[in-house]
Amino acid sequence: MTAQEKHKIYEDFLDRLKFFESKRLIIILKRGVSKNFAFARLKLDPKFNSFDQFAEKLFFYGEKSKYFWEQKIGREFSINDAGKETFSYIFEKFKEISEKNDCYKGTINYRKRNKKAFDYFNDLSNLRKFVETLDLLDNETKKQLKNYYFRIIHQLGETDYKKSSLYISGTQNEETALKFSNNEIIIYFWDFDFNHFEPKTKNVPFFQGKPYKNQEEISIFGVIFPHYIHSFKADNQFFFNPALFKGTDYDNMILGGFEIDQTGFESKFKTDTPYEMGLKDDGIQLYEIK
Repeated sequence: MTAQEKHKIYEDFLDRLKFFESKRLIIILKRGVSKNFAFARLKLDPKFNSFDQFAEKLFFYGEKSKYFWEQKIGREFSINDAGKETFSYIFEKFKEISEKNDCYKGTINYRKRNKKAFDYFNDLSNLRKFVETLDLLDNETKKQLKNYYFRIIHQLGETDYKKSSLYISGTQNEETALKFSNNEIIIYFWDFDFNHFEPKTKNVPFFQGKPYKNQEEISIFGVIFPHYIHSFKADNQFFFNPALFKGTDYDNMILGGFEIDQTGFESKFKTDTPYEMGLKDDGIQLYEIK
């Protein structure tokens, strides 16, 4: 297949992505990373390894949050936990943010806009009520609320949670991605549109708006799977996911992800990357691969 033919397929695929985004089924995202950071995450040396070698690994392993590659002495909980200890930890982190004096300006503004919610978390007497209220909900709602709260904590970035966050950041804004990449690597991907989440209970705090509107940050839970990365750009050149050219049913590719042969993933990632664990999605639940 010629380079021109590949670009035509790529443009057609992007047009279909934009259609699905217009229907609010997906969001089209970018993630900016420096070359040194991105290569190190895949055990590559920017002095000796090429972008083609980076592409081979990125489109096999994807991009993972700090939870998977930081040393986890005393990891608080697993990725699927939504029990009392997890919500107690969430309460503790919001209380810490509500009390902190040397905050980012964006956090100070966000606390002002959400004074009622932060006052709730600042009052330790609410802890028991918060945990017990959430414990009465069905498992799916508990997971949704857990992910929602952690997304806010991740985006504010004021606590030690950022050192081992379950989330990885993306943005809808090209300039923001470019800034975070030091003008080096931008990863292009898509995710399902979960931004219109409304809690099924009114008995727990709910925040208004995003912490950093100007960055248009979107927090992705756990992993940007390679099945949803269509390309990356580096040195003014696009590198395409080879899976894009294995079929023409773009609708199924977008809704179900690319078909990627990950044979040997569980045996390779421990030696081929610095990740302490991997993540598997069976369509119902996420599983840690150790």
